[in-house]
Amino acid sequence: MKAILFDLDGTLINSLGDLADACNHVLKQNGYEPHPEEQYNYFVGNGMDKLIWAILPEGSTEEAFQKIREQYKSYYLAHSLDRTRPYEGIQETLKQLKEQGFLLAVVSNKPDEQSQKVVKALFEPGLFDLVAGNRPGLPVKPDPALPREVLNRLGADPDKSYFVGDSGVDMKTALNCGLKSIGVTWGFRTEEELRQSGASHIVCRPSQLLDVVKR
Repeated sequence: MKAILFDLDGTLINSLGDLADACNHVLKQNGYEPHPEEQYNYFVGNGMDKLIWAILPEGSTEEAFQKIREQYKSYYLAHSLDRTRPYEGIQETLKQLKEQGFLLAVVSNKPDEQSQKVVKALFEPGLFDLVAGNRPGLPVKPDPALPREVLNRLGADPDKSYFVGDSGVDMKTALNCGLKSIGVTWGFRTEEELRQSGASHIVCRPSQLLDVVKR
């Protein structure tokens, strides 16, 4: 079986506004300075823990981290769909990939509960064969543990499968799993980062994914 594994934030959905709003809300609530929204392009993508450490002032304590983390987790879960939307054209492309016989999965560093909620709300039922976010005790991408678990659960052949993402982390994830990587330029990171991280292919709009997987 052939599969395509997708990163979520910055690849399937533009969630930057909600992520930034949630972080800045809890920062201001605790007397910290908020960050400009565009700065979150480089804060997100490495899992919730690294996001919280990134937004806190240097030298912050573990106690401060835990407090902000719990407040953020609760607030974001309640507000994760305020501004978040799928990228234009992505739904149609996913349907066509499905028609071509690909198994489709989401593999995200976003916590699993958040990932499941967002995908269920924004995408048609049955479009994805599997949605997998980060779970406690599981290493975040680019560690291959979660993508390999997903491939095994799908019964997919890595040699016939792809990983699609918008960051260097995603390209390294593909490499660590033995998958062909497709970098997308409509997300949070730059084309230069994708190339430097070894992207097998780079696409500028969702419909180009169809051309890549035909090769």
